[in-house]
Amino acid sequence: MDRAQFRNIIFPLTDFEKLKEKTFMETGRLFNRTNRDWKHDSSGNYIFDNENMALLQGSDADSIHAPRSLPKLEDHLRTVLHSRYSVIPFHQTEFISVNYVYHGKLQIDFPDRRHLILQEGQLIFMNSGIVHSLTFGSMDDIVIGFQIEQEFLNANLLYGLTGNGPVIDFLIRVITGQSSDFTYLISGFEEDEKMRNLFEDIYCEYLDPSPTSGVLVENYMRIFFALLVRSTSSLMKMNTHADIVAILNYIETHPSGCSLDTLAAQFHFNPKYLGNLIHSKTGQSFQSILEDVRMKKAAYLLRASKLSVHEIAGQCGYTNMTFFFRHFTQKYGQSPGEYRS
Repeated sequence: MDRAQFRNIIFPLTDFEKLKEKTFMETGRLFNRTNRDWKHDSSGNYIFDNENMALLQGSDADSIHAPRSLPKLEDHLRTVLHSRYSVIPFHQTEFISVNYVYHGKLQIDFPDRRHLILQEGQLIFMNSGIVHSLTFGSMDDIVIGFQIEQEFLNANLLYGLTGNGPVIDFLIRVITGQSSDFTYLISGFEEDEKMRNLFEDIYCEYLDPSPTSGVLVENYMRIFFALLVRSTSSLMKMNTHADIVAILNYIETHPSGCSLDTLAAQFHFNPKYLGNLIHSKTGQSFQSILEDVRMKKAAYLLRASKLSVHEIAGQCGYTNMTFFFRHFTQKYGQSPGEYRS
């Protein structure tokens, strides 16, 4: 299968998608692509694991949108072409995931009411265990995903990758058996035909496999990681919206222990330079952004948890309760106790 054939397959709505489009137009409801019998975590979020993915392979009502594997790679690397007019509700995965917006957009929501809108050419690289939901709300929204088991990431696959930045640090930790607090990172390839062609080539091998498909895909994935590392290793240039989003995402996911010094170390910057850079890109200081993130997290925990106010303040990075109460009241017009009641 070549790229032109691939495009002829994925752009038209399948019969399954046409039914879901009709339902959406009539009711406004998107199709839920989960099974209520799947595992859940303690908060009721779905858990996507190998067992669930195996059930979908070959038995999905719309097989082109089912996860796919290759014999040589077993289930260590799956691909999935997400169906349109559908939503995958809050879930976490037991594998590393990549979702690339081939056309249209992708909406990603998190339990604390944050959400991201990825545009065509952007991808999100996410570690396992991150609770999120995915929405593919129109016929324009074509998203290609990888489901990567940690066993697939090895020194042989990644041999030759050099540089610094969050992706290369994460990959090194995985292949050396270390734990990692990597959460997710967005990269923009809006004007990069290499990445678009790469996703097309990989998916062609899964749709029309041959005896050499596994070897080809392994090499395509080496190129994928090289492109991803190259796009995130040169953060000193900081010339794209996606780069500043990576820094803001880090602040949002590490509010309690985040400081300008720790953030600068994470992204290999001089702290003063990084502070000036954040201000020039956002119009806000690092401290004001951090304070806003902490306040939003505190408000969310007050509504959604039974933790004490003191525990919530600690989880949000506050050691001075007087300071916490004063700033919370200034922002929300109520004390934490009044806000919760």
